[in-house]
Amino acid sequence: MLVAVCACVLARWGEGARPPQVASEATPTAIALAVVEKPAHPTATTPAREIALAPAPRAVRPKATAPKSKPAPALEPELRDVKAVRAKFDEIGSPRCGLAALALVPDVDNLVAMGEIVFPIYELVLADPKSTAGEIEGVCWILSKLKTDRRQFIPLLVRRLTATDALMPGDPFPVGKDAEFQAARLERNRRWVKEAVISLLTEIGDERDASVLVPLLHQSDQDLQRSAVSAIVKIGGKPELDAMRAWLALQNPDDPFSVWVRDCCEHLLTRLEQPP
Repeated sequence: MLVAVCACVLARWGEGARPPQVASEATPTAIALAVVEKPAHPTATTPAREIALAPAPRAVRPKATAPKSKPAPALEPELRDVKAVRAKFDEIGSPRCGLAALALVPDVDNLVAMGEIVFPIYELVLADPKSTAGEIEGVCWILSKLKTDRRQFIPLLVRRLTATDALMPGDPFPVGKDAEFQAARLERNRRWVKEAVISLLTEIGDERDASVLVPLLHQSDQDLQRSAVSAIVKIGGKPELDAMRAWLALQNPDDPFSVWVRDCCEHLLTRLEQPP
């Protein structure tokens, strides 16, 4: 009886397959050995076995995401058009006093922070012959505080500077009825506009733009002459140096202003002789 039982057990072991063996350790080439059991074919006497080679799973590193750029500041509703920007400049008061207090106006600080978004409005203000001296000075002041490329404004600045009336044919807001007073006030505002334009041109221009400053040497207004000479020293080239020397040849050499211009010529020559 015992012999019959053992024979039966051995027969069952012969029919079946041993349990699959799985490698306990990965090979040096990171290849895992996997044993896949398949159901036996109906005609097969033993189950089919298939050995499959599969690459070992690799750890996937998370992709580095690029830092999100800060969105450009949106143009505030009250600063979306020319009239609104003009109103902010009107809060400043008179042009000359207002220029010193410009940084104290919160909305003007917002305009500086907005940068290029407001450029189309600035272009309209600079091109409009009805703009006031305070508005033009305000735009020039704001543009001087920005660090981005501002050469798109140079044609407008040149037009203001080369026009006899600074593109201000009349006073948009005349004060009083005295014609002589109004004429003097308008001439003063034109001078202030040209000085603001020269100051901004010095900040954003270069030798390509310095030639427009030379005619100002022959102005009767010595303040404009002084502003033009100072700008030429900073952005002028050899043609502008020659023009200043030609102007000096026609002046009294002992005049204090002529002495100052001669010193400016020396400063310009020193800058031009420096290696680029």
